[in-house]
Amino acid sequence: MLLPFIFYFAGCASAPVVKKSYDFSRVKRVAVENFAAYSEYKDSGRMAAQYAASDFVRYGIEAYLNPTASELSKCDVIVTGSLLKYIPDKTQIINLKSSEQEITSLQIKQKDKQIVKYNEAQVALSVIIKDVKTNEVIWANDYSYEGLDIGTAMDFAMRGALFPFIRSIR
Repeated sequence: MLLPFIFYFAGCASAPVVKKSYDFSRVKRVAVENFAAYSEYKDSGRMAAQYAASDFVRYGIEAYLNPTASELSKCDVIVTGSLLKYIPDKTQIINLKSSEQEITSLQIKQKDKQIVKYNEAQVALSVIIKDVKTNEVIWANDYSYEGLDIGTAMDFAMRGALFPFIRSIR
């Protein structure tokens, strides 16, 4: 029973694209810029950047969020990206007619003549990392995650996307 639950809330990723000749060991400071937002959720790009910056700090890497020119000159790489999907969690109450008997789904719970339906949050994002001096793309990855709320989905999608890079520079 636990195995389907794990796969249901697991993220999806492809292998990162990496410039093999780049010296990742020299990366000590990162500049994180706002990500391109997802359609009508204008703050989603800012939220993604905040989660990215916090992931670097969590692993002891100095990070600047939307840096000034002075701060950018201290950084080795620029981290940015795009939200490919951003669907916040939502709870719906559905009133049933007495003739409706059966509804089957993992996200639906029946109570009296009402159904409470939980729609999970979904986040899919792409991350691009560029060298500050050359503006050359040195690393790219994408990741998606479904979670019970938007914060969890964003957190795990960003961690999934960035962790291979963070591991390569530590």
